[in-house]
Amino acid sequence: ALVRRVYDGGNTTTLPGTVGRNEGDPPVADPIVNAAYDNLGAVYNCYNDLFGRDSYDRAGATLIATVHHRVNYVNAFWNGTQMVFGDGDGTTSLNLALSLDVTAHELTHAVTEFDSDLIYSGESGCLNEAMSDIF
Repeated sequence: ALVRRVYDGGNTTTLPGTVGRNEGDPPVADPIVNAAYDNLGAVYNCYNDLFGRDSYDRAGATLIATVHHRVNYVNAFWNGTQMVFGDGDGTTSLNLALSLDVTAHELTHAVTEFDSDLIYSGESGCLNEAMSDIF
């Protein structure tokens, strides 16, 4: 079953941060937290509807994300336990948590990690990145 937890990183490097919204909670005042929550749900539903997959581990793992990571951070990543989204710098990138595509990309890194023995290095890392780019 879908279970999401979105944290606010407070523009620091500390993970996961302060809980912003849990599964079933109503929308909060921070639109970035809400966007991340909604995007996690959309990607979960895609994987579930198309592939019968219950989360990235096929066992209902909680989808954990931190938004507002660092200051002017133009990146997003999967760290082995959660997704992390920077706010962007407002010039070359907007907040990455607003992008459904970026959320799908990062969650696919989790799927790849749990479904394969690909190491994120060399050719294996290229295949890992390619899978996330395709989704």
